[in-house]
Amino acid sequence: MKRSILVVDDDTRILGSLSRALAGDVDEVRTAESGEEALQKLASSPAAVALVDLKMPGMDGLELLRL
Repeated sequence: MKRSILVVDDDTRILGSLSRALAGDVDEVRTAESGEEALQKLASSPAAVALVDLKMPGMDGLELLRL
């Protein structure tokens, strides 16, 4: 099974930093800038782990995790 992480944050600098930091430890690091984008990506390809920012405009991290 592919070890993948989905990082969700509305701050692109944080997305880039976390992606680089995690890249050597898993098979794939994907990113999303919103809860809605994360749901779309998860629908097409599940992730083993999601690292989610709790405070985002629109759908916040807690709402995303409940879905």
